[in-house]
Amino acid sequence: MENKNSKGNKPRIDKTIQESLELYFNRLGEQKPHAVLEMVINASEKPTIEFVLTKTKYNLSLSSKILGVTRATLRKKIAKHHIYIRKNLNEK
Repeated sequence: MENKNSKGNKPRIDKTIQESLELYFNRLGEQKPHAVLEMVINASEKPTIEFVLTKTKYNLSLSSKILGVTRATLRKKIAKHHIYIRKNLNEK
């Protein structure tokens, strides 16, 4: 079923996730899947937070607004995923 809101052949995150899940289930074989939603959330949460932090030059207030979470929640997620916050943006 084609999504009427999709524009041309641009990649969509939801389709990419579905394709990845298809691969995951195919590779499981006889094993039972477990905690699939948590797996997908954890796999996407860290790179999303890192991307937004980089785009905002590590501005936690702006990043939390873009991500739609409170600064406290963002700080908890940064700690959970062991994301390093560079104090000096010239550091590599």
